[in-house]
Amino acid sequence: RTWGGVIGIDGKFGLIDGTGVTQPRYSFWFEEFGWSIENYGVDPDLVVERPPQAWRDDADPQLDAAIAHIQAALQTWAGHPRPDLASRPSRRAPALPPRP
Repeated sequence: RTWGGVIGIDGKFGLIDGTGVTQPRYSFWFEEFGWSIENYGVDPDLVVERPPQAWRDDADPQLDAAIAHIQAALQTWAGHPRPDLASRPSRRAPALPPRP
């Protein structure tokens, strides 16, 4: 899942060397879920592990799974309908007003 940060941070404290620090400060509330704070990201639709041997072999099983997932979805997707170009608005510049 994603890392889940930066939902609400405050950076009001500056350090003597000119840099600053940020800290989680804000929470949020949804009727369906109640109160929450950051640090919980979005759960993935498809979980694919990347074992140590994949790193060793320079393989990317997550990318491979994503490509396979997209290719399977494209097999059943009819695509978007094409717009009727005859009904496209004119992009000509408007006429200038007469000069006085």
